Amino acid sequence: MSKEEALSGDERALLFNPDRDSAGNEITYKGRQCTFRIEDSSASVEVVAGEPIEIVMGGVLFSIPAEAGTHRIELRPRACIFDLDGVVADSAPCHYRAWKAIADKLGIEFDEEKNHLLRGVSRRRSLEIMADGQVELSEEDIEKCMTEKNEIYKGMIATAGMSLLLPGAREFLKKLRRAGLKIALASASRNAKTILRNIGMIDGYFDAIADGTDTSIAKPDPAVFLMAAKRVNAAPSDCLVFEDAPAGVDAAIAGKMGSVGVGPAGVDHADIREDSLEKADVYDVFEFFGRKG
Repeated sequence: MSKEEALSGDERALLFNPDRDSAGNEITYKGRQCTFRIEDSSASVEVVAGEPIEIVMGGVLFSIPAEAGTHRIELRPRACIFDLDGVVADSAPCHYRAWKAIADKLGIEFDEEKNHLLRGVSRRRSLEIMADGQVELSEEDIEKCMTEKNEIYKGMIATAGMSLLLPGAREFLKKLRRAGLKIALASASRNAKTILRNIGMIDGYFDAIADGTDTSIAKPDPAVFLMAAKRVNAAPSDCLVFEDAPAGVDAAIAGKMGSVGVGPAGVDHADIREDSLEKADVYDVFEFFGRKG
């Protein structure tokens, strides 16, 4: 690409990814003449002519004054960590129908309102919530019910296939990656990789995956998020978690991470609120990291 061309067609800011765009060190963007110098762990940016500029580098939004000398930017891994169910894929209806089949077999009351209590909760804990005050289960009963529920669920997600993919998820992740952010998946589900295969996102979208096969410690404990952060070499304070469940937002807070509450219910205590990834604005992410420094 010519040095006289913008590196991005973005309307608000220049997106500069040091891993991809560092071939040249002079750029003209919307009338601003900028120089860049990329080193191992930092970058130097200067607007030598024109108005001040907003630049996104390493997923962080910076405002660079004009003709004010060199602005130094620390380059370090920053990551967006995504829960799966309810954020990237909509397998919640499959979970509900599978648990409803188990509840009917046990002769206990279970409806969509009670199912809401299971969001972001481990399989064992979900069964305990369902059975509480209604039926006593032995360890053998618990293991049998969990196995049976999982088999029913796996059959449902296999049938659902690509229909599980939530609108806008792929496009949103691509924008974050283009801006230089690391992307990880962190899910309590042992079926996370199966779902990713079903929706065509097992390869090329996530730099790391941490799921229920890696840890049995459930949210609101931050274990799975901390594992994902470690796998992309990002400090917890440089991570932003996308969650649709209150327990997930609580886990992000406990792990000293930023949080994005996705969806309509119970996540208003997150740092950022988005209705869905389809409606989310990537600049909310860039600005969050910019405020963090």
